[in-house]
Amino acid sequence: MTTIPPPAPRWIADPAGLDALVDELVDEPRYAVDTEFHRERTYYPKLALLQVGWSAGIALIDPLAVDVAPFAKILDGDGLCLFHAAQQDLEVLLRATGTLPSKM
Repeated sequence: MTTIPPPAPRWIADPAGLDALVDELVDEPRYAVDTEFHRERTYYPKLALLQVGWSAGIALIDPLAVDVAPFAKILDGDGLCLFHAAQQDLEVLLRATGTLPSKM
């Protein structure tokens, strides 16, 4: 049995990289999202990493280096967003992008 290794994750830390990723994902039928966040000594969780997976790739978006608000175009789109234990991810995404996935 031959296994195909997963693609190397892309590191997104600038607006141009995020814009390119959004353009690539806008027509994806499904994608997965996970967040990492910091909650200590804050009134609300602060996004520290946005992880995205889809059929052709994996991307790690650094929200400390780039504003993730443009990712709202993906969340608002027709693609199905997959989560694991989404409650806290949704809270963080709403604050960071101003929207929630249209399909989960």
